[in-house]
Amino acid sequence: MSACHTGNPLVFEAQGVKVYAGGNTRNGGWMQMEPKPDLAIGPQGVIRTARTMDKFPTGWLCGSKVTTKKTPLLIELEWPDYSIPTNVGRDFWVQLVEDIKTNDIKSVSTQCMGGHGRTGVQLCILAHMMIPVDQHTWKDAGELIQYIRDVYCHHAVEAPSQQKYIADVLEIPSGENKIAIKSTVSNDIWSNVEYSFDPDEVTVDDDISSRKSKRKSKGKKGNGNGKAKSYTLAPPKSTLVKSHTLFQCERCEDYEFRATNSKAETCEVCNGEVHPAEESLDDSTGDRASCRSCQGEYHPLEMYSMEQCKACWLDENDPKKLVMESPKKLSGRFVKCASTGKKVPMVFTLKDGNSLIAADKSRNYKKAITFKKSKTTLESFMDMDDDADIEYEISKSKDVDWLLGEFDRAKAVKDKRLMEIIGQRMEELYL
Repeated sequence: MSACHTGNPLVFEAQGVKVYAGGNTRNGGWMQMEPKPDLAIGPQGVIRTARTMDKFPTGWLCGSKVTTKKTPLLIELEWPDYSIPTNVGRDFWVQLVEDIKTNDIKSVSTQCMGGHGRTGVQLCILAHMMIPVDQHTWKDAGELIQYIRDVYCHHAVEAPSQQKYIADVLEIPSGENKIAIKSTVSNDIWSNVEYSFDPDEVTVDDDISSRKSKRKSKGKKGNGNGKAKSYTLAPPKSTLVKSHTLFQCERCEDYEFRATNSKAETCEVCNGEVHPAEESLDDSTGDRASCRSCQGEYHPLEMYSMEQCKACWLDENDPKKLVMESPKKLSGRFVKCASTGKKVPMVFTLKDGNSLIAADKSRNYKKAITFKKSKTTLESFMDMDDDADIEYEISKSKDVDWLLGEFDRAKAVKDKRLMEIIGQRMEELYL
């Protein structure tokens, strides 16, 4: 199974066309590609449009003399997150593949916000239609999804409706369900009650009010008492940090540690739903990003910036704080917290000015049930007088490295407003 992707990896090549994939929140999307693709496809509001930020008086010809970078042909679809296109069916995809051939397209960029659900759907459909039939290693949508996960990312395709859509468009069987179920039951006492679970992590209690007797009679089939079964998520199998659990947002994919007893259910960055993500810490199959300094693979939370890991940054700036007991294992990489001096896992640290502190020392950390979200101001991490000064500084800067650093700091303190401002400036520079 492929680890989680970053950037715009080449997923497959067929009929002389290279098909790439990526997500805006994972340093992907056509604007990050060089050279640019011939065609870019993605959801409306997510795929970045090609436009110039310069404005000229009507009738002035100087506007035609502005140098612009090459931009691809763009296809924007009305396509909600965790869902399927609202007005696109099989005929569209068949014609799209034909258009790619007749217009001599040699490279295609598929994308969405995270590069998982909607991107996975695009990849599945294009792979089935473009790769020769005698090279198909799948016979149904479930196996096709697994193929894309193996060659691209294990998070590809995220909703049951997406798997069904793939099967319908390609006119193939749906196959084994490859999605963690999220639906509504309609034929029993659970009618109109939403529930969500992963089939591999479900526990069943025969009687909600008698769990102790349930454990004593383990192995008996059925409940025999006419009472409803309780379906609940099993707790994470293990945690790297005692009394803390790693969570990830389903929408923007932001990671953050929270106290195990925390009841906060929404993301601080985008207000999306969060879920336990301890599996991303696994050394062999977990989510990883590449450090350009040491060429190593690290969990996204172990990265100081999009290009450098915290280990390399500390080695250059504060080596006494770096403790590498087993460098090749996530559980063997530590940092001495700048606040307490205690050794903590590197993945459990956050930026605090020019140092790293334990995640539970951050003011935004989800400590308990009574946690209340506090407003984070731009002044909390930038020595600026007011918002106008900050916006002006960003709007004039051409230093991409500085902007990326400020974006990372904004993300660390969950400042959505500043993240948007920096993102807009980065888009201007790339165009």
